Amino acid sequence: MSTPSERAAGTSAQAKKQALQDHVLAMVKGHRLAGAAVAMGVGKTLIGLRDMARLLAGSQLPGAPTKPFLVAAPTQAILDSWPQEARKFGLAHLLDAITFTTYRSLSKVLSQGHYHKLYLDECHALKDSHEPGLKAHVARKMSILGLTGTPPAQPGSEKGRLVAIYCPMRVDYTTDEAVLAGLLNDYRLVVHRLPLSPVRDYVFTTKAGHSFTTSERESYQY
Repeated sequence: MSTPSERAAGTSAQAKKQALQDHVLAMVKGHRLAGAAVAMGVGKTLIGLRDMARLLAGSQLPGAPTKPFLVAAPTQAILDSWPQEARKFGLAHLLDAITFTTYRSLSKVLSQGHYHKLYLDECHALKDSHEPGLKAHVARKMSILGLTGTPPAQPGSEKGRLVAIYCPMRVDYTTDEAVLAGLLNDYRLVVHRLPLSPVRDYVFTTKAGHSFTTSERESYQY
């Protein structure tokens, strides 16, 4: 059972995360092509969901199809986190407006439908094979928001080039910054001292089969 001080600390951390998410959303707002590098555990998926909620609430979807949002991720496990987060934070109504796909099928899905906004989860996993679909999406004047916890370190690499073109980073919030702000690794270390007996009643057997008697303290010091 948590103490009042622990509950207060948890509430404070959650408030800090929401403030950071607000900042990220403000930074990407107004950019048709944008990316956000946010440390894992800060709420990367929730940032994407809140962006969708903002667009739907503001009726900023002129001529949008039935499902205006497309979420792409490298694996199905990552995609599954989106419905989970949506239900957890009271945004389940957004699921009716989202199509999900893995990166393997991204180009095919983009060629079959027009989406108002594409959300690239783990956008650092983009490959050259995705570019034709991305280029067609951008040519239709549609939007992209890339989300990652590890932006490409080499701008001239395949991934670095694609991210720079289709979801240029507008925010870069590192893990170190999140830790210093108390958003991650918010825990206490508790050390329990264990007394070691000085009595020589502990029989130790080596790999060679030899045995000798020692104490807990002597064995630990050795």
